[in-house]
This record gives sequence, C-alpha cells and structure tokens, in this order.
Amino acid sequence: MSKKKVPFYSQTAILDPYIHSSNPGADPDTLEILLDMLRTRQDLRDYFFRSGPHAAWASILWDHGFFSDSPSPQKTEKGYMFPYWDAQGYLISVASQVPDIVMKHIKTIRGHVWYISRAIEALCLIEADKAEGAVPKIVEWLQDSEIAIDIASQTYELMKHLAQHRKTTGAFDLFRQLTAPIPHPDVKKAGDFFLRAEAVSKFRGAYNEDKVLSEGLNLLVELNAQHTVHILEEHLCSAIRLEAGGKNSPDFENVSWWRVAVEETGQDFDHDYKDKLLQALRVALESWVRQDARAVEPLVQRYLKEKREIMRRLGLHILQRFPEDYKKNVVRELRKTENLGDVGIHHEFFMLMKRGFPYLDTPDQKALITAICNGPSLERVEELAKWAKQEYGEDPNKYVKRHSKFWVRDRLWMIKDNLKGQPAQTLDKLIAELGKPEHPAFTRWHSGAYWVRDVGPLADHEIASKSADELLEFLKEWKPPSEKQFVPDLISYEGLANDVAKLVLANPQKYAKQLFAIGILRSEFACALLEQFTKNEKASAVSWELCIDFCEKLLENESIRYGMNHRGGENWVWARKLIVNLFQEGISKPERAITSEYLPRVRDILLMLVYDLDPEPEGDKPKEGWFGHNDPATVAINHVRSDALSALIVYALYRARLTGTDEKEPSSEGPGPQRLEEVVRETLTRKLDKINDPSWAVHSVYGRHLWVLYWLDQKWVKTHIDQIFPEEEAEENIRFYVAAWDSFVIFNGYNTLMLDMLYPKYSNAIDNLSKGYVTETHLRPAESLAGHLIWHYLLSDKEIPAVLDERILLKKFFEIVKPEFRGTVCWVLWKILKDNPSDSGSYWPKVRKLWEWRVKEASMANNSTDFDDEMGWLAHLPLEAPSSETITSLWPLLEGLLPHIARDTRGMGWRSIEEYLAREVDVDPVKSVQFYYLMHSQVGKPPSLYSGDNARKIIETAAAHKNSREKALFLIDLLGRQGIHQYKNIYDRYVG
Repeated sequence: MSKKKVPFYSQTAILDPYIHSSNPGADPDTLEILLDMLRTRQDLRDYFFRSGPHAAWASILWDHGFFSDSPSPQKTEKGYMFPYWDAQGYLISVASQVPDIVMKHIKTIRGHVWYISRAIEALCLIEADKAEGAVPKIVEWLQDSEIAIDIASQTYELMKHLAQHRKTTGAFDLFRQLTAPIPHPDVKKAGDFFLRAEAVSKFRGAYNEDKVLSEGLNLLVELNAQHTVHILEEHLCSAIRLEAGGKNSPDFENVSWWRVAVEETGQDFDHDYKDKLLQALRVALESWVRQDARAVEPLVQRYLKEKREIMRRLGLHILQRFPEDYKKNVVRELRKTENLGDVGIHHEFFMLMKRGFPYLDTPDQKALITAICNGPSLERVEELAKWAKQEYGEDPNKYVKRHSKFWVRDRLWMIKDNLKGQPAQTLDKLIAELGKPEHPAFTRWHSGAYWVRDVGPLADHEIASKSADELLEFLKEWKPPSEKQFVPDLISYEGLANDVAKLVLANPQKYAKQLFAIGILRSEFACALLEQFTKNEKASAVSWELCIDFCEKLLENESIRYGMNHRGGENWVWARKLIVNLFQEGISKPERAITSEYLPRVRDILLMLVYDLDPEPEGDKPKEGWFGHNDPATVAINHVRSDALSALIVYALYRARLTGTDEKEPSSEGPGPQRLEEVVRETLTRKLDKINDPSWAVHSVYGRHLWVLYWLDQKWVKTHIDQIFPEEEAEENIRFYVAAWDSFVIFNGYNTLMLDMLYPKYSNAIDNLSKGYVTETHLRPAESLAGHLIWHYLLSDKEIPAVLDERILLKKFFEIVKPEFRGTVCWVLWKILKDNPSDSGSYWPKVRKLWEWRVKEASMANNSTDFDDEMGWLAHLPLEAPSSETITSLWPLLEGLLPHIARDTRGMGWRSIEEYLAREVDVDPVKSVQFYYLMHSQVGKPPSLYSGDNARKIIETAAAHKNSREKALFLIDLLGRQGIHQYKNIYDRYVG
C-alpha cells in the first residue's frame, strides 16, 4: 500500500473502511501499519484527516502521541504562518464525543499559542462540568500578557459557555483575568506629552473584544451583579492607575476630564479601555440597583466620598438615575452649594439638579435657587478675569459680568420646570439677553451627526439689503461672538466672507468700487472672493478687468505681497496661491479664457509671484513623516512660487497658441521657433539657477513642463538641459536632477522628438534609481520611467538581436536596478500590450525577444527569487500573444516561468497561465494538461488556487479527450497526494 507507483486513489480505496470504523483497533497488526502510514506518508495522512475519521480514533491517536506536539511556525516574507494541525482539527470535530481526550490535550499541549487557542476551542464543545476543570490552567496562561493576547477571543467563548451553564466560579475567574487592563506595550514620550500611555485590553482589537463587556457582561450580571461590579471597579481603578504611571502623572488618578459624562450621551468616543470599563461598571451597577437598591447604597455612599473624581461622578450618576431609591443622599448632595461650581462633576451634578430638585423640601429648594442666583464664587471669578485678560486682552470686568450671567442662566435652566416668581423672571430675562442655553449640562459638546459649518451672522436677505458702502462699514466693525459655540453652524469670519463673496458674484458691478476695500480687510474676505471668481459656475459674470484689477491692488500692499503669517485666521499666502489658481483657470479653461488684451497684466502678476517667499526652506523640504517629504512634485502644486512658475509656462503656451506669432518667428506646429517672450525667457533662466532659487519644488516644474518648454523654445531647452538635469555627482545636484526628472517622466509621455537630447539623461536616471535616488511621491516615478523605457524599446527602429545590446536603455535598467523595479517594467510591458490591441502584432516580436532574454537571464541565475516579480508579470503575456503563437511555439518561454510562478504568493502569474491553458485546452488538450501537470509538480506552488473554473475546465476537457486522458488522471492523482480531492469525481468517472 505504501508503494508510490500504485495510483493514489487505489491506495485510499483500501484505507476508507478503516477511517470510518467504530473499532479501528480490532486488528492490531493492521492498526500498526495504518499508524506508520500516518507518520510517514503525508499524502495519505492528509486524506485520512480530511475524510473525517470516526471518534474511536481519538484515544488511539492520543496513545500514540498525535496530540502532543504542534507544528512549528513557518517563516514567510509576510511574517510567520501557522500550519494547520490536522490531528487537532480532527479532535475539535469530535470533541463532544471525547471530552476526556480534550482535557488531556489542554493539560499537555506544547507549542505556539495559536494552537493553545484552538485547544480552548475544543473545550467549548464539551460539557461545562468538565470544561470548568481546565480553568486554572487557562488562568495561568492569561496572566502572561503575550499569551493572553492570542487566546483572549477563544477564552471569552469558553467563559460564555460556562456562564450559560451557570458555572459561576469558572466563569468569574475567566472574566476577572480577561478584562484585567494591562499597560500599553509602546508608551512614547513626545516633548512634554506621553503617547499611548493608556491601559489596554488583553483582546487588543480581536473581533469579539466589545462582546465581553456587553453580551458577556449581561450573563455575569445575571449570575452575580455584586461580584461583577466588584471586578469592574477594581479594573477601572487599575486602568487609571496604569495610565497615571505611564504619563508619570500621579494626579491623573484623581481627575476625570477625559470623560464628558458617565452616562451614554454620544459625547464620549469610548476609544480607550478605561472608558469601556467605566461603561461596563455603570451598566452592572444600574442592573444591581434594579435588583436590590438597598444593598447598593453603602457602595454609592463610598463613591460619593471618593478622592478619585470618576468614582464620585459614578455615585452622583446613580443618584440622578434613581433619585426615588436614594432620597436622603440626593438631598445631601444638592445641599452642597460648592458642587454648583465644581467643573469636575459638572454633568452628573447638573443632571442631579434636574431630576433631584423635586425631592428637596421648600427651604432647601429656596436655598439652592439663592445659591445659583448669587453667581459663581468670588475666587473663581477672579481667576477667570485674570485668564480672560491674559489670553484675549478682554476687559476683566465685562468678561466676568457676562460669564456670571451665563453661569446663572445655565443652572436655573436645569430646574426651570420648578421655578416660580422672581427666579423664573430672572431666567426669562437672561434668556432674552443671552438666548437659550445649548447643552448646559455639558462642559463641551460635539456631534457626529454633522460637520461644523462656517456661517455668517446675517441671513441672506439681511446682508443683501445693505448698500455697498453699508456692507463695507459693517464688515469693518463686525467681530465673531467671543463665547464658545456648540452648534453645527459656527459664526465666523470665514462664514461671513463666503456670504459676501457669493453676494458680490451675484452683482459684481454693485460692489466693484468697494471690492478692494473689502478684500484688504482680512485674508478670509480676499480668499473667499478669489475662490468664487475661480470655481463658481457663475464666475464668468465677473469680468477679467475686475478680477485682474482686484489682484493687482492686493499685491500692491506689502503686507499682502510678503505676508507669511498663518495665525489668527490671517493667511495671505493662501490668497496669493488663489491668485495663481485664478489665472490658471483663465489660461486653461476655454469657458473662462482670458482675452489677449489682458495677457500682459496676467504675465506681470505671475512674474511677480515667481519670486514669492512661499515655499520657505522648511516647506520646500518637509521633514520625514510630514506631508510632501521628498516629494517636490507635490510640494510644487501646493505653494505659491512653484505654482506661479508652472502657471507662467502654461501662460506662455496659451499666449503662443492664441496669438499664433511672437516677436521673431511665424508659428509652427512642431518645436523649434522661439515662441517665448524675452522677459519670460529671462525669468525662466534666472529661476533655473540653483543659487538664485534653491527650491526643489520650483526646480521640479521644469521637468513637469519640459515638452511644453521644448515646443515653445527648443534652443533654450537645449542650451539649459544640463541645468535642468545637472550631471555633477554631488548629492545636492542629484537631488535637483531627480526633482526635475521624476516630474518629467510622471507628467510627460515618451517623446521621440526629444530622444537625442535626453538619451544620456535617461541613462543617468537609471543610475540614480539604482542608487535609491527617487522621490517619494505617490505618483510612482519608477513606474513612469519604466513606461518611457518600454516605449523607447518598442518604437526603436533598430533591429533587436537575440540578446538586447547596449543600445537599448532597457538592458541597462534590467542589469542594475532592484528586482522590484524590474517587475514594474514587465507590468508596464503587459499593460501596453493589453491596452493597445490594434498595435500588439507589430510590438510582439520585440516583446517576445525581451521575454526570451529575461527567461535566459533567470535560468543563468539558477531561477533566483530576484526574478519572481518579472516572471509573474511576464506570465500575463500569453493571453495577449497573437494568434500565430501556439502553446507549442511558446513552450520554451512558458517553461522558463515555472519555478517563479510556483513561488508567487499572490498567485497572479499562476492564475494568468491557468487562464491561458483553459483557453488553449480546447485546441491542444495534450500540451495544455502536460504543462498544467508541470505547474503542479513544482515545489512551493501557491496555496488555494485549485478551486477555480479554469482549473476544472483544463482537467475535465483533457480527461474527456483520449490522447490527453492519461495525463489528466495522473494530474488528479498528483493533486490527491497534495491533499486536493475536489477532482476525484472526474477520476472515478474514467477509472471506475
């Protein structure tokens, strides 16, 4: 039975009766042979366990050590993989029938915690009485945080299993360990702040993490609410203590600013584990009160005296939720007038006032109202006055008076339904003056239901009713409200500016004379106007005369022209950037086209802005981790000077096309004539000087617009090409080269007209890439360079020898760059072929030559894994090959792919060849199934690739043909040995 030449399914036919036998040990000699087979024949072992052996096998397998040692983790490129433990999987499937074996397995298991977790899964399937016996061992594991992280999810399922069967001791032992907080493993100090200092859960993001404190909590509260509360209180205090230690701030234990409200209000995100523990404790405590309020009272009283603020708030929360059950305690807390100004307990005390006020007798009610009407304490008022003056320069007396009114209003509001006489009149007066309070029970408020929107202070009709002069005066005097706004519509300068800009757009002539006076008031007004002039679909109603005049006047102001401040809402840098955007709109969009008479003025403004101070050095070269780091192309479009230079070049193109002539030469369709104005040419030359402008972002613009510049002035580009792409070996020069080059290949297609000039530059770019000199832009410059080189190869009129020669840049690329970039070239090659089907026939000879060369190189390198990416993408080429190619003609090239597509963990190359064979099997079933057999014969073939329609089509079609049937059956047999049995029905159909 162990001889390999016997067909696999002939061997399994002998094995089948024993697999499902209820007494497999009846014949000791046969049993010994079977056990030896399980130890030595992986293919038959796979078949054995996949076939679902009878539960009677469990004790035999235990006695012979099959459940002792788990498989060793296997290291892969993406980390470690845990092989499937077939014996353990079988034990789980029969666990309910063999509980004693499951218990033995738990107590003796060795190996990675993944397999321990699977063993706990088996525990969940046996009777709770027996499973509880394993709790001490699991508690021991849970005390090790590294093990706990991996077994927490499955342990929760066991806890639930025990709780559902009322195994109280075991369930609570597991709950205590599962929910215990642990320190964050990666606390970091950043300046004066500590990052990730908060305690975390042992679940660490597992799918059922939240269930343990919801679904699991309900089960345990039902078993014993008091015990549940005790555990959660202990854990909450521990979590806060751990965070205080992590922050090196002992006082953190006694503050609770991190929580807006103890109750669920939607104002707390509950991201931190301490928040989740607090919520669970609140739920458990409320449930216990409903069960036995009197029993909970001593605990509530202890909480109210706690030094830890969050526990005191929890006590107040219980009082406001159940005032009827705790009347004396409610009265006692409301009599404490110092609670009125205690910010730490704000929400809970405010809610207690609202719900507890009716439980006060008349004298106590009057005393509370009087305390409120007397306002905040003198000490607190003095602190606020000092703060307001220091922070905002406000008149302390005015600020204190206003604050006191808000203070009184908010507290009276909480008891408004019980107010009469003078107190009610006081509240009405305050509301008339200040408006109704919004969320007075909260010290801060946010809403996840909407985005905050900047709005103006006036309705549309109110602002439209003002004359232009009245509007200007209003804008000069207006300031946004000084108090906090807890609303989705935030009254602000930006909101008012947007309203004004829309008003101007609706009737530009009405406000033309005041336009500059409005824009210069604040940068928000200028920016809003410029954005409306640029982006609004009705912007064409504003004449270019008005727009350009507005921009010119703004830039005459030195504060606006040179301002770099970004504080307090002021941002004239952005206003200048919007001026560039406005002109880009006018020189690139036909519907907003700037007419020729305005072009000199537009040019002069752009010539001014190409010397802007933005970007400053730190903005031009952001540090690692900051937006735009080592990405000049991205920095360029987000800053004034670089974007203005880009706009100037586009302006020159627009002008040349619009006028058709320049000062010197008639127009021409191709590059060459000097179409640049002299002043623009001089500026381009000056900005190209690295000493004059050391910005990488500015330099990248020359690469981005290289073809446009070449068309505008071929002579200028040829004269300055070595400045655009400096060849000196100093690293700073290389950085400038790369900044311009990467922008060039990203934003320009391959162009044969510039090839002679750029040929050595392409060669240098390949050298730079091989040394790691490439920008870190999301625009993938290496991929773009690959595209240029592929087109150079495909469009070259040179005869290509069997092996590419030195004339072909692609050869150098493949020889010196990293494997990942070589794979990119092959991907680009496939994409070009796929996206240009009408030209694929003419390209194919060169494509095939390249494929032949790469297969030969891979073979000479002993099929190194360095070639895997290349071959994975070359495997897509057969699907794009012309009809003249057959599987026979492609066979040598296909064979070269075999070692590599078998290692392709993504399976893309494998699937592509599989798709190709499924297409070819109708024409040549013999060759198709033969190659498919070779694919499966490779060592290290990708897993889980055998269930697709293509695989079944290849096998079924080949099996149906007489000449290819034998090879198809050999393939099915091979797959069976590999544990893949889904084609056994085809085998049985022809073998019988």
